Amino acid sequence: MGPNPIRLIGALCMILTIPSVNARAPAILPDADGRTSDGPTDGSCHGPHIELNVGVGCDFSGFFTEALGLHVALADAGTCVRTPTLSRCEPVLRGLLNPHEREAASSAGRFQNEDRKYPDVDVRWHNGEDAPCPWEKDSVRTAETHGTLAVLRSMTEKVVLSDTLRRCCALVHETWVPTEWHRKLYRREGCPNAKALPEAVDTRTFRPGGKIPGDGTQGADSSAGTDDAKTKGTTVFLSVFQWQQRKGPDVLLKAYWNAFRKDDDVVLRVRAKVPGWGGNPFKTAQGGVKHWARALWNTSPDQLAKVEVVTARDGEDATREDMAGECIFIIFVWAIRLT
Repeated sequence: MGPNPIRLIGALCMILTIPSVNARAPAILPDADGRTSDGPTDGSCHGPHIELNVGVGCDFSGFFTEALGLHVALADAGTCVRTPTLSRCEPVLRGLLNPHEREAASSAGRFQNEDRKYPDVDVRWHNGEDAPCPWEKDSVRTAETHGTLAVLRSMTEKVVLSDTLRRCCALVHETWVPTEWHRKLYRREGCPNAKALPEAVDTRTFRPGGKIPGDGTQGADSSAGTDDAKTKGTTVFLSVFQWQQRKGPDVLLKAYWNAFRKDDDVVLRVRAKVPGWGGNPFKTAQGGVKHWARALWNTSPDQLAKVEVVTARDGEDATREDMAGECIFIIFVWAIRLT
């Protein structure tokens, strides 16, 4: 199987330039090899002090999961970070978090080294393009009086921003987006304060050949597994999503089947819920795979590169056992093309 470059396709953004303030962006981006620097081991932390404010409920929504991942990654790197939502939700989600996540979430309501009132950086999620902006002129002005950088965490699945999101971006000092591709695009479209802060993946849990924290389960390189998708040498792609048009499952399948042949040592594992309101001509993810194999190639899935549907157990969300050990994660189905 030859190399298959991955091209990230993001969304366009038009954001107005705003004046700088007496605060600067933290140096918390990963190194060139994708790792953050090692943090202190004595429980202390170093500045800047970052507060992650994600205004969602206590369930594993995309926004909540993103905030959890970023909090754990920043804390591991020794950056002073607090995420009040995680602390509030830890008792509710305790049984669903791995031990490392539980430890981080239980103390997420305060900074590691001191109980200070105002952070150096206040990151607020915009939970939907037409949702109310988490920042207002007065709140940005208040942040400035405390020397706090007002940051918007932003992304979109469209190629044109809503007016609401455009106005929201114009209020803040910086806009943090999930990929380098987004950063270049945002800046090209009039957002010079856009910076890329990638999604975080805990490699202690999601690690090919590694053990899942808290149990003895091995990852993809283990010889203990009997599933073809778990055998050594197979390149495994994993995508977890809700099967609806805006997620682009047809784009994912078309790109995957274009990139690989039936005899390639590769598998795409799909874990997807098919909502009844989605207007799909099928009721299950397996039905969706069959539908698009017929619609795109006029054949059955067994004549194409292997796709394996992971069935939810008793309606549960994706578990660590399902996801640990995969080789490549497709985080945003709508945002990736394999060419």
